[in-house]
Amino acid sequence: MTKEQQDILDEIERTVELGIFTPMQAITRYVSFYRGGSYEGITEEEAGQLLKELVNKYL
Repeated sequence: MTKEQQDILDEIERTVELGIFTPMQAITRYVSFYRGGSYEGITEEEAGQLLKELVNKYL
């Protein structure tokens, strides 16, 4: 996992742990941010890997 992926994962985990978002909301937010260009530091393949990890962890 790249540093960028780890930073994104940490951010998502914090929002879930703090009760800001449900796991599904956090995953949806991640996909929306990625598609909107907010995570320019990761490739499409890295984004897919991170999405798989999130789904496996939370769903």
